[in-house]
Amino acid sequence: MWIPAPLYKRAPLYWLFLGLFLIVTSTYLAFQMNQPSFFFGSFAGVACCAWSAMTSWKRSLYPNHSREGVTESPEKA
Repeated sequence: MWIPAPLYKRAPLYWLFLGLFLIVTSTYLAFQMNQPSFFFGSFAGVACCAWSAMTSWKRSLYPNHSREGVTESPEKA
């Protein structure tokens, strides 16, 4: 599957945003409704943030590899 280069480069930021959104939302719902969903939402949010950090870290280890694997346009694929 081909993913556009700008989307591929910013994917860790999307995961980080999703993780922080889940943490904030689950905390808000826990205070408002006293639901046990706080633990599930917080766990999923922390997992998304960890995935974002791991992805960024692995990409920083191989800066040339990330440029070779991503094509700038579908015509070059």
